[in-house]
Amino acid sequence: HTVTITLTNGTCTNTKTNSVSINDQATLTIVASNTNLCPGSTVTLNAVIANVAIGSGGITYEWKDVTDVNPANHITLPGTTAQITVSAGGTYQVTATTGSNICFSNNNNVATIVINELEAPTANEVSTTATSCGLSTGSAILEVTPTLASQAVGYTINGGAVQNTLQTTINNLPAGPNYITIANAQDPTCTGTVLVNIPDN
Repeated sequence: HTVTITLTNGTCTNTKTNSVSINDQATLTIVASNTNLCPGSTVTLNAVIANVAIGSGGITYEWKDVTDVNPANHITLPGTTAQITVSAGGTYQVTATTGSNICFSNNNNVATIVINELEAPTANEVSTTATSCGLSTGSAILEVTPTLASQAVGYTINGGAVQNTLQTTINNLPAGPNYITIANAQDPTCTGTVLVNIPDN
């Protein structure tokens, strides 16, 4: 930016022009490796401060689990670095504290993120139908949990279309062990495997 200052004293005028560098205000956000968490897995959270020069230094971070609406029940998490790993869904908060001359936008040095814990993609075998003559004519009926079958969640079988029924039938199975992949439709990387043994008549 260019700043011009003009001083006037009666008929005497003096003008001075100079360039002034104005830094953008810092902003704090949380970037997650995934905003969905499959049971048994983890998610990495990174606190990111934008518009801060490299080498500013002196920045520490306080992480909390603020899922409970009552502040008295907020849980301070171990670690004072910009990155943590969590293994449960919830609302997470980070506060950045610095001894450097860093000005945060609207004085807001706090950021939050919500991590959704998904329904485990599992199913139970209800019944099977045998093959004959070694052909892939067997079938199996599986039953998933009511939450997984809900319209809000849904699931897929072996990468197929999203389903919302409590029971599903898998056809064209060969005799012997068949590993069926079931995935939570909210995140296709959240998968489980069901073993179905098809008899041969």
